[in-house]
Amino acid sequence: MKDQNAQGTPPDGPKDERVRTHMQTIARSVEEQLPKGWGFFLFVAPFEENQGRANYCSTMTRETAIHAMKEFIIKAGAGEDWMKHI
Repeated sequence: MKDQNAQGTPPDGPKDERVRTHMQTIARSVEEQLPKGWGFFLFVAPFEENQGRANYCSTMTRETAIHAMKEFIIKAGAGEDWMKHI
């Protein structure tokens, strides 16, 4: 396990490791069930104390996942009030 995550903050020890282990299990299951040529991006974060902490796993490149998320946000209602702070 790394000493820091991508944002430079220390991981939450066993809890982070447990989350990663569960995410990898979920990811394998999703990947097996998707048709060839499809990918996914699984993003998880704690509800209460989300201070920039999040974990993700993906079968996409980072650039493709970011592009897909941006398209989703726009289609999901970028003009809505809840999006004004973004």
